[in-house]
This record gives sequence, structure tokens and C-alpha cells, in this order.
Amino acid sequence: MKIKNVKNKVAEILKTYPKTRDNDMQLLAIIWNEECGGKVATDNMSSFEFLCSLSKKELSNPVSIWRCRQKIQEETPELRGSNWKARQEHSKNVVEEIRTWDVPDNQGDLF
Repeated sequence: MKIKNVKNKVAEILKTYPKTRDNDMQLLAIIWNEECGGKVATDNMSSFEFLCSLSKKELSNPVSIWRCRQKIQEETPELRGSNWKARQEHSKNVVEEIRTWDVPDNQGDLF
């Protein structure tokens, strides 16, 4: 699925299913379920068939779905979940932690 189509689908699901605003795995499951043909089709699909579809890139890339969700929530406050603000604060702490990592002296010897 093209990225613009993924973004539109993610936005639609965030509007329809508010729990997906804080749950990427649920968002992913809904999208993949639809791409596999819906509940009836997935009820009759083996896990091997699902994994084959995933490995053949017949299903949307999970990273693309997550990035679209992040961008949509950044631009559309009403589609943010209840955990959005806490995640933003946590990301600032992670960025600061990464900036202050101590690099071992022998790290340069690897390259």
C-alpha cells in the first residue's frame, strides 16, 4: 500500500477506534486484518499463510503504519491518545540520555 493510502487508512482507524490511539499493536492488527480480507478470511487463514503474506510484503509495513500514526497525532490533536503527552515527555528524556552516553575509549578502534 502506498504511504498516502496508509496515512489515510491510519487516520480513519484512529477516528473509528479510539483505543488504537494508544495501542500500536491493535492499530496494526486492524489494518492487517482488513488487508487479509476481514474476519471471515483471517478466521480461515493459517498462521503460515499470514506469515507468507507478511514476508512477501503483501501487508503494510508496520514501521510505516507507526510513523503515519505519529505524524497524524502530531498534526491532529483530537486524534492523540491519553498517553500522548507522557510519550512526548519520555522521548525528551531518551534523547537526553542518548546525548550523554559515554563512548568507551576503545570504540574508535572498531573502525
